[in-house]
Order: sequence, then structure tokens, then C-alpha cells
Amino acid sequence: MKERKTSHPSWPKRLRTAGWIGLGLLTVYATLKGIKGGNDINVYLHAGSQFLTGEDIYASNPFNRYLYSPLFALLMAPLSALPWAVARVIWAFLNIGLTYRCYFIIKGLIHSERWSARPNWFWNLGFIVISFNAFNHNLILGQMTVIILWMTLEGLQQIFFGKEWKGAALLALGMNIKIIPALAIFYVFFKGRYRASFLSGAFLIGFLILPSLFTGFQENMQMHVRWLEEINPSGDRYAWEDNTGCISLNCILPTYFLEKDPNVTYKVLVDTVIMDLGDSLVWAIQGARLLILLGLLWLIHSHRKSAATEGLLNEWSLLLLASLLIFPHQMKYSMLYATPAIVLIWMTWLEQKRRTTSYWFLSLVLLFALVTALMGRDIIGHRTVDVLDHFRFMGIAILGFYLSLLLIKRSLEGLPSE
Repeated sequence: MKERKTSHPSWPKRLRTAGWIGLGLLTVYATLKGIKGGNDINVYLHAGSQFLTGEDIYASNPFNRYLYSPLFALLMAPLSALPWAVARVIWAFLNIGLTYRCYFIIKGLIHSERWSARPNWFWNLGFIVISFNAFNHNLILGQMTVIILWMTLEGLQQIFFGKEWKGAALLALGMNIKIIPALAIFYVFFKGRYRASFLSGAFLIGFLILPSLFTGFQENMQMHVRWLEEINPSGDRYAWEDNTGCISLNCILPTYFLEKDPNVTYKVLVDTVIMDLGDSLVWAIQGARLLILLGLLWLIHSHRKSAATEGLLNEWSLLLLASLLIFPHQMKYSMLYATPAIVLIWMTWLEQKRRTTSYWFLSLVLLFALVTALMGRDIIGHRTVDVLDHFRFMGIAILGFYLSLLLIKRSLEGLPSE
């Protein structure tokens, strides 16, 4: 008599069940965080309510300075009319949905043979480990990094593989809200997508004018003047920044090249530094920004003849990292922009057959990525995080990711297009 086999759930079924449980827990977690309230989303909601009442959206915000466009305040106005606890929960769910969409855009650009070399759960778990700390930071604060990241990736995806006008509109809207996708619009132009770059410019002009339908043209102009004064990257406020939560070049370099006196105020210290150093620090920051841009342009030129979609992912990842480094006041929660780069570096490292110099360099960079993923005060402690922040560890890690993408470009050029 044959022994009856005991049926056990297969691994795929178990993993699907675990995925649904994880999604349920994330939904509950996002709801609780939304109800509790994050500081940044309150800034946006307050600006939206000020827009509705005709107040100055760049003044008297009790939560923090509002640094975004008049159009974004207009877009937040309907949400601000709801009970704020409800509005924050909606915002949290929007972040979750757009993060999921970003995952599929990244996955769609990875060559199928590289992805199928290992089971799906392996990559999915890796994505979660890489991005959860930054995503959680955004969720707690109610930040908008996810939305700008999605507008950049979706905009580029639509321009290269979908409808140019949709992609151009998304990039223009993202640039109107938070200027970061400006680099993506220049990238589209250098890739020879001239119609898309022209459409982006046209949409951008339209988005700048749009709030005047509600405020009048003169009031809209005044709001935009105030906005440009707030975000001007060439002003004294952003010449360099002494902020442990910042990961931009203008925050990294002062840490290693200035001896700061804690007994003087920030403004006096800035004036003293500029006077004593003869603007050499400011010029060093500008020179470093130029080198970052030249690296990006070199990669674009070297991929010109390649049809591999991972070549595009390499360029887009480098573009996101360059945005973090070049633009001032990019904070730790913006590390979500580094996720596509880390995935590419990780894949390339797994395929290394020999222990070459590049292998050990990528190993070091991936160790940096793991540390950034674990840099939570509840995980490694306040003192360790404070030390890492003091030395701008996340900014140094981004520079490592950037150099790695330049290093691995050759491994992507031989891939066929999807």
C-alpha cells in the first residue's frame, strides 16, 4: 500500500501569504502614523489652507518653513479642507502606492535573465531591506520624496517607452514643485528627445501661470518671487550648510575642511568662513558639482550606442544621485533616490566571478548601503547615528554609489535590449 504524502504549502504560496500579511501590517502602520501626524505633511496642509484663505504661504507657518511652489499649495488645498488626520492617512497611502509603482518601473528596466537568475523573493526582500529605512523616515514625517521620485521615474519611463507628453508633464510638475527633476529635463535634452524637452518647458510655463486663475496674475507673480528667494541655491543660506541631517555636497565638504566654533552663531560663522577662506570653500563646492555633472554627461555619451534598458537605468540612477549631491539641503530621507543605484550595484556584485579590485570596491560600497539601511536610532543607537551623521556618512555613501555606477557601466553595455 502506497504511503500517502502529506501536503504542505509550497514556498511560493507561503511567500504570497507572508506578502499579504506584510501589506496588511503596513496598512495598519501607515494609518496609525497618519493619524499621529508627521511634521512635514502638516507644513504642506497649512500652506494649502493658507492658499484657500489668501494668506502668505511663505510666512507664519507654525510647523516649519514652506519651501515649495504656489502650485503645490494649490494642489494641497482640497486635502487641507479635510480633517487633517484623514488627510495624513490619504497622504501615507499615496506614498505606499507610488513606492510600489517605482518598484515596477525599476524592475521593468532590469534585464529579465539577470532578474530570473534568482527567485523573486530574493530581490523583493532586497528591495525592502535597501529602501525601508528611508521609506519609513518619509512615512513618519509625511515627506514628499516618494512623490518626486515617482514623478521623475514615471516621467522618464513615459518619455522613453510611453507617451512623451505625459512624461514631459510629470517632469515639469515635479520641477515646479521641488526643482529636483530639473536635472532630468536637461538629461532628456542631451539624450536627443528634443520634443519632450520642449514640451516640458511648455508645461512648466503653464504650471507657473496656473495659480493665477485663483489668485490673480499679480499675486501669483509675487508668490513666485517669494518662493525663488526661499530656494535660491546661490544665496548665502545655501553657500554651505552645517546640518547633520543633510547629505548634499555643500554639507559634506564643510565637515572635512572647516574647523567650526560652536560658540558663534551660524550667520556669523558663514561670514567668517567666507572672509577667511576667500570663498575657496564655495568654489570647491561648485567645482565638485561640476565634476558630478561631467561624470553624468560622460556616462550618457558612452551609452549612446547601447540599446540595453539597464543602460538607461544606470543613467537614471546616476541622475538621481547627482540630484542629491548637486542641489542643496537634500536630507537623509532623500536616500530613497539611491535605491535604483544600489540594486544595480548589488546585481553586478553578485555576478562577479573573480575577486578583483572592482569586486572589493563594490563590496565596500554595499557595506555602506547596508549601514545606511540600518541607520535608525532604534536599531544602532543614538550615539552611533550621531557619529555617522557628524561625518556625513550617508553623503559619503552616495559618492561611493556614484563612482560605482561609473565603474560598472561596461558590464551593462553588452546586455541586449528588452
